[in-house]
Amino acid sequence: TKQKAGIIAGKFNISDKNATHVGIGIIDRGILHIYNVNNVSKELSALVHEDVRQFTAISDIVYFSIWKCKATESEIRQLKNILRRYSGKKIIFDMTFSENGDNNLYCSEFCAKVLYELNPAEFQFSLVNFALNGFYSVVLGRKAVDYYPVDFFQTNKKFKKIYEFHYKL
Repeated sequence: TKQKAGIIAGKFNISDKNATHVGIGIIDRGILHIYNVNNVSKELSALVHEDVRQFTAISDIVYFSIWKCKATESEIRQLKNILRRYSGKKIIFDMTFSENGDNNLYCSEFCAKVLYELNPAEFQFSLVNFALNGFYSVVLGRKAVDYYPVDFFQTNKKFKKIYEFHYKL
């Protein structure tokens, strides 16, 4: 989104200067469903399951991309089960971006945990340590943060970008 572009993508991503939010998508009956954790949800849980139209219906969206991951039928079934299990939990958006257990998550942490659970050998992503200063240090109340960047998965060879769109403002 335009609002988060300078705050997140420019400072906290590894290399992708466009992405500010991430979710896990799965195609079911020809419709792309996206599971994502956000802090704007009006639902009981910060984990939201929505179709791609709902996911991109944000007023200040400036960029959108879809990445495909090679997966077996068994992995897809397992992923669906993992997502169903998470959907049954009350997830709280983690505004501190720290390790707070299974129910306090931010968007990329949710994705990293789901992928790791799906296949720990293939999807073992490392946290990034980032020294904080000024505004970020005051907001988070500490000098550094260990976190999963929004683009954490993009260096894994199983993922390939298959679509991207830059919205005109």
